[in-house]
Amino acid sequence: MIEAAEKPKIKIDEVKPKERLVKMRFRNLEQAGLDLAFTVEGKRYHFLDGGTYIVPKSIVDHLNSLGYPQYEEPKEQEFSTGEPQPLKVVRWINRFHCEILE
Repeated sequence: MIEAAEKPKIKIDEVKPKERLVKMRFRNLEQAGLDLAFTVEGKRYHFLDGGTYIVPKSIVDHLNSLGYPQYEEPKEQEFSTGEPQPLKVVRWINRFHCEILE
């Protein structure tokens, strides 16, 4: 009788290298004073505005990248051609700020 080869048991930590942890202060710029909670890869994160936390660097990078554009309507002189003018992005507004402390 042929026996099936036993599957090697691999720990998740061995497959995915440990990410660098950083200490950060969380600020909610969009709604000051409110907290933020979310889940990433099965791990729950909950940040209070002004709180200090130790998290993976990728979480800090992701939160700092979240935002939305502020648009400006074209000036009246730009309507002289009769063609519709696209809105212009004048700046990017960040929703959150995570300051790395260490």
